[in-house]
Amino acid sequence: MVRFDGLELILTSDRPGGLGGTDLWVATRGSIADTWSAPVNLGPTVNTASNDTRGFLYAGGTRLVFQSTRPGGSGANDLYETTRTRTTIVPVVGSLTGFGGSTFKTFAQISNPSSATINGTLVFHPAGQSPTTSDPRISYTLAQFETRTFADLMSSFGVTGVGSLEIVPTTGPAPSSVVRIEDGGVVIIPQLRSDDVLSSGSRAVLTTPSDLTRFRINVGVRTFSSGVTMTITLYEAGGTVVRTVSRTFAPSSLSQMSASDLVGGSVGPNQSIVVSVDAGSAVVYGSTVSNTGQGSTFQIAARVLQ
Repeated sequence: MVRFDGLELILTSDRPGGLGGTDLWVATRGSIADTWSAPVNLGPTVNTASNDTRGFLYAGGTRLVFQSTRPGGSGANDLYETTRTRTTIVPVVGSLTGFGGSTFKTFAQISNPSSATINGTLVFHPAGQSPTTSDPRISYTLAQFETRTFADLMSSFGVTGVGSLEIVPTTGPAPSSVVRIEDGGVVIIPQLRSDDVLSSGSRAVLTTPSDLTRFRINVGVRTFSSGVTMTITLYEAGGTVVRTVSRTFAPSSLSQMSASDLVGGSVGPNQSIVVSVDAGSAVVYGSTVSNTGQGSTFQIAARVLQ
């Protein structure tokens, strides 16, 4: 069964590595132009030692109904259902003093897009660390169409530094959000879309500034539960390969670095940084910052269609 957007596939298999009998497995891809990832077993929260088969996703991919011969049913194959929460990821938020003394802070708004009360949690995951239960959290409850504003989000969390924001709904859908980083100028940081996620076989590209005396580029890598291994190739403006390196990033983490650190050496103007995902999944973004004062731009790495 393939999800409605073509990006997730549920299959039944008795391959090695399962829990016994036939199990449900999942494969994903970043776009319909990409190859499927290797299937991953859905684990003991879904599968059992009995036969678990015929998984079908609905409700936007948040509910899975399937057949199972497990004990506790009415006999033979019974129908079971499991649900999952669709969290929202904002790839980078922060509060810090940057190069040249620029002060960065994060403004955020969350809004209830529905006619019923919703609630949940905002979670800040510090860069360079895997998520933990002690990561700073803010609970929210929003009445119908209510909006809550955080003039300085990191101050509300009681922390400084850089990391990513996760919006975890408890009741109802996740709120819509507007997040921007301010350093005198304004940089809008979008919620991640499914098309932004690069999985095994995907490629994407970032472009370096045309004038490196005036601007510099930093790169962020936000991974998911499997982490990511990728090959990074730097190309001259004319298309000649400068160097190729391999990098691995930990599961469910944010790493932010200069472009030269990512590619293992200096970068030049108008060059292309091509990221090829070998295993796992991640979102890659670039932030171009002025060397002479305030003002930044933000770009999600543009997917290269196969």
